[in-house]
Amino acid sequence: MIVSAALAARPSIERVFLDRMAADGAATLNIAVEGLNSTLERFEPLAKLIAERPILTQLLNDPENQGVKPFVNEQLRLTALTLGVSDVYLMDIGGTTIAASNYRKETSFVGRNYSYRPYFREALGGGLGRFFARGTTSGQRGYFFAAPVLDQTRIVGVLAIKFLIDPFEASWQGGGSEIIVTDRVGVVFMSSRSDWHFRTVAPIQDNDLDEIAATQQYPLDRLLPLDISVPDVTSGPDRVVLDAVDYVRNTAELKNVGWTAELLTPAAAARAQALSILAIIGLIALLLTLMAAVLLGRRARAREREDERRAAQEELER
Repeated sequence: MIVSAALAARPSIERVFLDRMAADGAATLNIAVEGLNSTLERFEPLAKLIAERPILTQLLNDPENQGVKPFVNEQLRLTALTLGVSDVYLMDIGGTTIAASNYRKETSFVGRNYSYRPYFREALGGGLGRFFARGTTSGQRGYFFAAPVLDQTRIVGVLAIKFLIDPFEASWQGGGSEIIVTDRVGVVFMSSRSDWHFRTVAPIQDNDLDEIAATQQYPLDRLLPLDISVPDVTSGPDRVVLDAVDYVRNTAELKNVGWTAELLTPAAAARAQALSILAIIGLIALLLTLMAAVLLGRRARAREREDERRAAQEELER
């Protein structure tokens, strides 16, 4: 009876562990999202501050000045090291890079044109440019901020910085859950699993594909849909099946940048915990059954001995 009752209670027991898993996941995801937000907030004003350096305006007004260009290149290199960013680079109003922190490298941005990038166009229009993409030169995914460089009130160029996101993903690994971050069209550009990079969680509209191609934001040949579905459950926390694995899903929006972060925890862990509880209940039931059997056996033997004693007593009294 105890075992039957425990088996009947299994869905409720599993639900308790799923709810606890969702609560723990919400706390974990909140930490990850706060880390992303704080990093974005920390880097956001830097492009504008660097763009205010007078020597940048001087070089943009005289880009062939060999007395200034080497100094600016080295200054940008040291700035990148100090700030902990991947790249800092200066573009003229046509989008061609005239100085960069990576000027020593084979993958230097110097001489390359980035006028097709939205961050460049936004900064050239006088605003703060921001964009996430895979680098067309380096092949590394990163977030870009850009600001206009002014000569008094006239925009003469754009200063951009790029920071890499790999450290975030490294910190997400090994925790028993997966984290993905998708953009507004459903492309996974950050994930604790590298094989999910640039995969999609929803069909991409043709106009969005055209924009991705025009801005060279992602490699088009990798924009393949993930094997994703929603399990047939009517209650409990949000669930999703991804690559044949059933996950409890926590979701958080990064509204300032239009991203969606999801933490995925295998639901199998909750089932395993529920089965462990049932196994303990079954073991207790077995022990109780054995104890009852022992007690009944002892009583039966005691009764037999008493019957034998009475029979012997009656025999003596005859």
